[in-house]
Amino acid sequence: MFSKELLCHEMRFRDVFCRPFSFTLAEYKFYVSHPNTYQFTALIILILFSVDPHGYRHVMPVWETLAIWVAATAVFMLTCCAVLSFAVWFTYRVRQVRIFSWMISLVGFFAVLTIAQFLAGVHSQGAYVNSTSQQVAFFALTIVMIETIYFGFVMPQTKILPNTDAPTPPAPNTHTISIGPRDVRLKVLLYISSEEHYVRVVMRHESFVQRARLADLVAQADPAKCFQPHRSWWISINAKPTIKRSGPKPTLLLSDGTIVPIARGRLKATQDWVDAHANWDATVNI
Repeated sequence: MFSKELLCHEMRFRDVFCRPFSFTLAEYKFYVSHPNTYQFTALIILILFSVDPHGYRHVMPVWETLAIWVAATAVFMLTCCAVLSFAVWFTYRVRQVRIFSWMISLVGFFAVLTIAQFLAGVHSQGAYVNSTSQQVAFFALTIVMIETIYFGFVMPQTKILPNTDAPTPPAPNTHTISIGPRDVRLKVLLYISSEEHYVRVVMRHESFVQRARLADLVAQADPAKCFQPHRSWWISINAKPTIKRSGPKPTLLLSDGTIVPIARGRLKATQDWVDAHANWDATVNI
């Protein structure tokens, strides 16, 4: 549905305290499918059902009230996903801008308000009276608060952050490396490049962007199967790199056409590594 470029395009936001943060659509897909998100969503539905801010239980059965909150939550999440998809397209095709995250939540809120009041009117057979402007304002503020809690305390737990309780990275000579929530097989990995606080992971048939440190990923892999010609690049022998000296500085040309810079101090080591692994047909099936 989305091209690789759109999925890996970084969206920039500000929270209600004007603090900047960012993520890609590929990361967002991981976030919404993470157990933390499921648990948080279930907790919010339970709280809204218990508090019953609109008084649904006074005019309809309990199970119908619960069904309305479940439907309203689904509409909210679908609306936010649609708005985020448009934001990706706009910031990639038109102009990169930093968006206030609460604006997306408010769009989802008005979609929720519309569908919830419609369902309440149908299931109560007209007995439900629409919320007052004061109730609407209070509920909108509640939505923004919920969004702030999610972005500030729930979603960051799905990112790679320093954590003393995190499991020890797997020792070298393994067949996979852990990159965020994914275990990537080394035999399909071509290269990883560092882009500020993110890494771009390129495999034979797909790529994605993840918040991580390149050094932490390189430490997981067997040194015989990878090399760093530059501090921002990790190259697998699957990429079949060759050194090109046609330009002002030597570079590495990978099998997919990617050109990788070689740091001045690593030229000899890069040449030695390429020479040692020049028999690609015998070495790429790792």
